[in-house]
Amino acid sequence: MENEEKIDNKKAILRNALNLFSKKQYEAVGIQEVVDLSGITKPTLYYHFGNKIGLFEGVIREYGKNLIERLSDIESHNEDLTGSLKRVAEIYFDLIRENSNFAKMFLNFNLIPEDSEIRVIAFGFYMEAFSYVEDIFKKEENKNGNMKNRSKIYCTTFMGMIFTYMSMIFNGFVEISDKLIFDAVRQFLYGIYS
Repeated sequence: MENEEKIDNKKAILRNALNLFSKKQYEAVGIQEVVDLSGITKPTLYYHFGNKIGLFEGVIREYGKNLIERLSDIESHNEDLTGSLKRVAEIYFDLIRENSNFAKMFLNFNLIPEDSEIRVIAFGFYMEAFSYVEDIFKKEENKNGNMKNRSKIYCTTFMGMIFTYMSMIFNGFVEISDKLIFDAVRQFLYGIYS
């Protein structure tokens, strides 16, 4: 019973911290706010996470693992570039459906100031996710000579577009659909005249 309570406390802390981190910047969230929202004491939070940075890292580990697992699985599908990019778009748009708070938090990872104490953690996670998408373009470099040594810029451009679509979804400008995924990938591959 006691072990179940510890697990429940930990899940509540993570859920409430994610909610707060997605609505405010990391620096604006206080430990006391997380503790009060979770109905626990500070020693309980410190027992599970050590400190605020550990809490932030715990949130990323807990809520980001599905994103990383799905991105790492793309290569096993052995699809062409179009199919792989559609799968990436689906994964990120599904993130909005499945956990919009984490999706909002993730969108801000590459904007965290360099002097922030969480920069290394957030940017490390961001780059791990980025690397799986970049691998798609690296694989394509071997097939298409005109893409040689451009995988990073192609990946950055594609992900920038996906993140823009995510922002548009959050702001109600577009809705997630198969057509949106098709149009986004087509726009990237063929440009604005497609």
